[in-house]
Amino acid sequence: AEIQKEDLCVTVVLDNVQRMSADAIRDVISAAPHIHFLLLAQPWEGKSIVEARFGIKAEALSGWSQDDIAAEFNQENCPIRVESAEKILRLTGGLPLYVQSAISLVVSNYGGNADKLCDAIEARAHTEETAQEILLSDTFKTLSENAHMAAGLLSLSDVPLTEEEAISLLSLVLKPPTVVAQSLRELRRASIVIGFQGNRVGLHDALRPLASNERNHFPTPR
Repeated sequence: AEIQKEDLCVTVVLDNVQRMSADAIRDVISAAPHIHFLLLAQPWEGKSIVEARFGIKAEALSGWSQDDIAAEFNQENCPIRVESAEKILRLTGGLPLYVQSAISLVVSNYGGNADKLCDAIEARAHTEETAQEILLSDTFKTLSENAHMAAGLLSLSDVPLTEEEAISLLSLVLKPPTVVAQSLRELRRASIVIGFQGNRVGLHDALRPLASNERNHFPTPR
């Protein structure tokens, strides 16, 4: 009623709606007819039901193109061949997080040779792990011990934190403040910590399971 009265245009973004049933999505949207909803999801069985109920057509969000990937490599002073960019695109789906993870690994572990990374990933992807899971796991392994601990601490919060809140949380375990700041910078460079609206920071959802596992390695209080 207040939205109508004030003639406001309100848009609510719902992420990971593939975890909701089509009926639950319908109930949420129907309960707020004056609000615009933007639903973000991975492919899931309920998509066609939601499309039919609301007379809409889902739009697929494409990742980076082959040219975008090559440009990202160039930005890191690590130029790659067209064929290599195609391989990276195939392995990552063009999703920025996975592309950036691949670049980081190529630079740090493979001497700037993207083909060697692709061959290693493809050889291991024959197991139950996907190429993306391998990329994230390998990227996570390159972090310092303090950054591992910082990621584990940040996984305690399901919502983005202000910079001050994040520093306060990390300071419970990491000392001194310079170590806290350095750990945050390292997580940002690896795209494990990302920025949110309102000057807030939080873990990338794809990295949350790996970060949560780090809590098992926290030092035991004496």
